[in-house]
Order: sequence, then structure tokens, then C-alpha cells
Amino acid sequence: MTALTEFEHFLLLAFSAGELRRFIGYLPGGDQLVNSLPGEIVAPAELAHATALLLERTGVLRSAELWDALIEARTGRAPEICALRGKFVTGAASPPATRQAPPASAARRILFVSASPASAPPLAVDREFRRLREALRAVADRDAFSLNFEPAADYDALEAALRTSKPHILHLSCHGDDAGNLHLADDRNDTEDISADMFLGLLKALPGDLELVVLNACNSDVIAERIPPLVRHAIGMRDRLEDTAAIDFTRKLYENLAERLSLGAAFDLAINKLRKYGAHESPRLFGP
Repeated sequence: MTALTEFEHFLLLAFSAGELRRFIGYLPGGDQLVNSLPGEIVAPAELAHATALLLERTGVLRSAELWDALIEARTGRAPEICALRGKFVTGAASPPATRQAPPASAARRILFVSASPASAPPLAVDREFRRLREALRAVADRDAFSLNFEPAADYDALEAALRTSKPHILHLSCHGDDAGNLHLADDRNDTEDISADMFLGLLKALPGDLELVVLNACNSDVIAERIPPLVRHAIGMRDRLEDTAAIDFTRKLYENLAERLSLGAAFDLAINKLRKYGAHESPRLFGP
């Protein structure tokens, strides 16, 4: 079996078709890469084969960034990924996955949960996640935070992700409404309404290490206001933010947190960034 065939087999085992497309989309130049893949109606094995060939042809397969992203996305397969990496990346005897990282207890865990149901206007949640990840990677201490992603989430997926990842920060990007509901996505990618009481009940039952909840959803300030004292701090939106403004707010907030600024200072600088959109009065911070 050639190294490329091994890589293709790994992709087939580690990712569903949808997960693989999303993962490729998060890479630098990801939109162009995804557009070069076969259409949606294709067998998983064929997609894995096409992806492996595409990454080899474009040189991405030999980039350290790809392998770092794979380890980040599939931490449990890190030894397998490192072994594969050594077959493609020159001088990969000591890949980033083997570098001394801080203890798990020291890294701040962020859980990014998103939903953009087909029945609602589309949200640029994948782009928002990429900008957040780029912000964390740009700082000197890139191991200070760990990032987990739960896309196209319904209530059960949100609950499971909170239970297993035990985040310090929950970032939820989805639609909201005037009644205080959050709109997640069910198995058919239709809207699943989560009431404020249901969401707050989840936080109460699974508090864990949670310190901050960020609700990047329209009209979510009415929920965020009720989150303390269940969780120390919460951020919600007074009204609707355009995608570009919402993404800029997210990037700036986490960029500042990664630079070890206080939450108050990080929030104020992110708010200031929104003045160019005239949207600086939308996000609200709650807590002591």
C-alpha cells in the first residue's frame, strides 16, 4: 500500500463525507479546494480518493498546517496522523503534535457550536469558525487554548458536546428570535427551536468548568442576561448582526482573550471594531 493510499484510507475512516468537506474548507484556500472536489452525490470512498489526490496535486499534503489541523480535528488519532505525516513532510521527525504542550487543565477549552438550518437564511458559520481558529493560531502561545467544533448541531449534539469536551467557553452561532428561542438544526437540517428555559436548564445540569457563554444569535441578549449566576459571564446580541460584523466581533474577541487580556478589555476592543459597521451597541456582556 502506498503512502497516498494509506492517507486516503485514513480519510475514509476518520471523516464522514460532510465532515471531510467541512474540514477541507477550513484549510487555507479551503473554498477553492472544496470547489475542486466532486459534487455532493458521490460515494465516501470516491470522495476520500479525490481529496487525497487533490491535496497531493496542490502541495497541501506536504504542508505542516494540514497535519496540525488534522491533529486538532482528530486528537484521538494523533499517533496515526503523526506516522502518516512522516511519510509526506520533510524533516517531520518532531512534528508539532509531539511538542511539549501545556497540561490539559492549563489549556482553555473552547467549544464552538453552530447551526444554519436550510429553512432559515444561511449563516457564514464555517467562515466564523475559521476566523476564530486563525485568531488563536496567530498568538505566540498557541497552546493556551484548545478548540472543538460541533457543526450543524441539534439539542442532543449540543448536550453531548458540552458533556464530553467540558469547555471553559461555549460559543454558539445560530439564529435566534424575539421570543428568546435559539434555532438549532434537526436531523433533516430543519429548524429545531430551543427555548431559553431549555437552554438554561442544560447549563444548570451540566455546569462543568464553564466560565463564559457567547451567544452569537439575533435577540440572544434576553437569554444571556439570565445566564449568570449559572455561568459567571455571558455575551448576547441585542439585535441582528450582519455576517461580516459578527465574524469580525468573534475574531477580535478571541484574539484579545488569547493575548491574555481580561474579558472586559477583550469585549470592549471587539465592540470598538464594530463601530465601522455602526453595530457596536448590539453585543452585551453580562456578569460580575
